[in-house]
Amino acid sequence: MLRPDDFLKGQLVLQGWRYGQEYGGHLGPCLIMSCLANRQRLGWGSWLDIIDNIPKYSAELIQPIGTPSVWEPNFTRLLQEVDAIYDGTKDYAKGGVYWADSRRITNHWFVDKIIGNPDQHPRIGDMNTLFIYK
Repeated sequence: MLRPDDFLKGQLVLQGWRYGQEYGGHLGPCLIMSCLANRQRLGWGSWLDIIDNIPKYSAELIQPIGTPSVWEPNFTRLLQEVDAIYDGTKDYAKGGVYWADSRRITNHWFVDKIIGNPDQHPRIGDMNTLFIYK
C-alpha cells in the first residue's frame, strides 16, 4: 500500500528531476528538491501546495514537463537522496528557497522581487548557471 509520504516524496523527486535534469548528474535536482523542502519547512503550505505553486515563484514562465525513465541512473540516485531531503537531514540548498537558470530568467516578478532585492534574497549558491537564492 502506498503511504502518503511515499507519494509526496515521489512528487518531490519528479519535480527535482524536471527542473534539474539538464544540469547533468543528481546535484542540480537535489538542489531544487532542497529548495522545495525548505519552503515546506518555512511554512509556505503543504507539500502539494508547494508543488502546485512552483510556477508562481519560478524564474521562468515556461515550466518543464516530462517523466524520466525509471532506470535512468540520475533518477535512481534521486530516489536514494529523497528521504534525507524530505526529512531535513540533508539540505543541498543551504536554506535557499528560490532557484533560477541565469540563461533563462523570463519572469519579471522574479527579477523584481528576488534578484532585485539582494539584501532580502541573497544568492547563496550556484552550480554553473543554476543559482540558488535565500
